[in-house]
Amino acid sequence: MPDSTIRFKVLEVIRGGTQTELILPGYLTDTDDFNDHAPPYDFVRPGGRRGSCFANSYRSGAEFLLFLRKRPSGDLAVNWYALGPVNEQLHAADDPWLLWAKEQVRQLNIRKSQ
Repeated sequence: MPDSTIRFKVLEVIRGGTQTELILPGYLTDTDDFNDHAPPYDFVRPGGRRGSCFANSYRSGAEFLLFLRKRPSGDLAVNWYALGPVNEQLHAADDPWLLWAKEQVRQLNIRKSQ
């Protein structure tokens, strides 16, 4: 677990939550760490493939799609799925990973309403 935290400004919530800001464990970096697999991703970005099995470095000023899980304490966790793509850096607003996630939520909402 990182011994430092990163403050995130929430730009959009796809499902759940109403936070406008998140503070999560991590390290700030000045390098990109994009996933090198084709979306939908089934594996963590390169920064999480060594050491702790979690990608815990974030480029300053970059955008990330975070899949968070609520802990019993009520806090949100990003390090809940080892080697999973739970905090991927985005290329742009039309990033294929982001579009895939939005479509999954849309499909889930359709199934729930039927």
